[in-house]
Amino acid sequence: MSDEYSNVLNRGYLQEFKTSVRNGVKTVILLSLVLILGKCRFLSDISSMSYYFLFNLFWVVAALTFLEE
Repeated sequence: MSDEYSNVLNRGYLQEFKTSVRNGVKTVILLSLVLILGKCRFLSDISSMSYYFLFNLFWVVAALTFLEE
């Protein structure tokens, strides 16, 4: 078996799944941060979104990430 899959066998599939989900959630947090920064008129499409939606998205995803650990 190649080295890229040996880590999965050592940690187990459930642990690997949890790690993948955690990394995905962290990616969503960074994306929502970029969307919040985009409200500063960097992108006109993003600027049409409300601050309320973006801040709630950021806080919910951040809370889920830290509750998972």
